[in-house]
Order: sequence, then C-alpha cells, then structure tokens
Amino acid sequence: MKQLSLFFITIFMIEGQSLQAKIERSVSVELIEERVNGKLFSYRLDVVQGNKVENTRKERWTVEEHVVSREDYQEMIDLERLEEIKEARQKDYQRRLANYEFKHTQRVALTKKILKQLIDSIEQKCGRFKQYSLGQYMAYNSATFASEIDFANVPTHYLEPSRQLLLSTNELFSFEKAEEMIALLEGYSPRIQGLFEDTVKKAIAYCDDTHRLKQLLEIVS
Repeated sequence: MKQLSLFFITIFMIEGQSLQAKIERSVSVELIEERVNGKLFSYRLDVVQGNKVENTRKERWTVEEHVVSREDYQEMIDLERLEEIKEARQKDYQRRLANYEFKHTQRVALTKKILKQLIDSIEQKCGRFKQYSLGQYMAYNSATFASEIDFANVPTHYLEPSRQLLLSTNELFSFEKAEEMIALLEGYSPRIQGLFEDTVKKAIAYCDDTHRLKQLLEIVS
C-alpha cells in the first residue's frame, strides 16, 4: 500500500511599503494514494482560504485515474482489500500444501529406500543357501526357523508384499503397512543369518564332498 500526502501551499502578498505580510490566499492540498490489489486509489482535498477569496473545500476521489463518487470509492477499495486478504490466504494455503507435499514425498522416498534395502539384504541372505548348495544341511530350529515351511514363507508372505509397497504411488502409500513390514523384515534378517550359520556348521560337520568343503571354506575364511 502506497500513500502520498502533500500539505499547505500558502500564497501571500505584501501591500505598499509595509514590512508586515498580509495573507491574501492560503491553499492547502492533501493527496493520498493507495495501491490496493494492484489498483491505484487516490483521494485529494483542496482547501482555499483568504481575506479576498471565497473559502472553498473540494474533494476528489479517483480509481485508476477515473473520477468516482465517495460511496463508490469506499465500496471499491473495500472490495479490493478483501481480494488482497483472499489472495494472501490462498498463497499461504498453497505454501502450506506445497510444504506438506514435499515432506510427504520425501518421507515416502525414505521409507521405500529403507524397505528396499531390507528386501535386498534378505534376498541376498536367502540366496546364499543355494549359492553354497546347503539345501541338504538345513539346520532348522526353534531359535531361527522351525521348519522348511516356515523358511519358505519368507518370500511369499513378507518379501512379495514388501515389493508391492515399493510399487505404490505416493498418494496410496501406506506408512502403517510399511512400518509393519520393516519391523518384520528387521526381525527376520538376524534369524536368516542365524539359520545360515547353523547350516554352515552342520555342513562342515557332515559334508564329505571336497568341492563343497572348498565352498564352505570361502564362507569362513
């Protein structure tokens, strides 16, 4: 909002040789300019006073340099001020919405990254059983996996649903489900590692195949 005011232009004359100035006419001008919502509103007041002139007062209201009535001026400036408030609120809403979307997007990206790292880690751990041909030495137990069925459920019951979460859009992504799967996978990771170590111990104890023993040596060396 811009305001400009100009006050008092005084015109006086000196009569004869008198050293005393006698004011013949005093003109005061007040100009106020306001830019509201991009539109220029101007109010001008001219007051003329003096001994030999008729005292006058003149007011003028303009909007974008078009003369309007006082009532229209007030109505229009009030409407523009209201529009400014609405625009400011809309900008604030857009700012808060953009901030929320940024945080939501980054949170989804971070959660997906954690989930993917866990999936990759468990797949890598599960893959080592096949890599070292340990199928016949699986040492299932209550501390890790009680049976082959329990171990086989890991890919189908936990890894696959986790992969589906990675494919979810930001709008449909479920943090509750993701946090549940992360907690489960974090719990399974040490259990798989424990089963692998127990299986390797069993293989070393029972394996007589030289080739496999050399593979096992790669693990423990």
